[in-house]
Amino acid sequence: MIYGIGTDICAIERIQRSYEKRGQIYAATFCNSNELMQIGKSSSPALHLGKIHCAKECIGKAVGTGLVPDFWWDDIEVNVNNEDNEVFLFENGMGFIRKSLKIDGSWKLHLSLSNTSKLISGVCIISAS
Repeated sequence: MIYGIGTDICAIERIQRSYEKRGQIYAATFCNSNELMQIGKSSSPALHLGKIHCAKECIGKAVGTGLVPDFWWDDIEVNVNNEDNEVFLFENGMGFIRKSLKIDGSWKLHLSLSNTSKLISGVCIISAS
């Protein structure tokens, strides 16, 4: 059973401009300390940052609420260093998803990200496990 599907697309150039202009202050608006460390180690910080942003937007859309005060950027942690695009949901995030989508049993969050030289696209599916 599929509980929710969310998609997003992000322009790398736009992320690059914002990151060059505001640096870590910009990144910290939607990244936690672990994600900021990932970005700092990346050979392409803007691409890395864009993937994190795109992933979190996809997840919010899959929940059906977007990112709202009760389910915010810091309720989600994304690791885009490998092919698996690992997502960690903090307790508040997991509870919000369960409540919003009326999930009783076990569930999985599937995330796929891809990019060209200009765009990052993402798809998130929340399904029964």
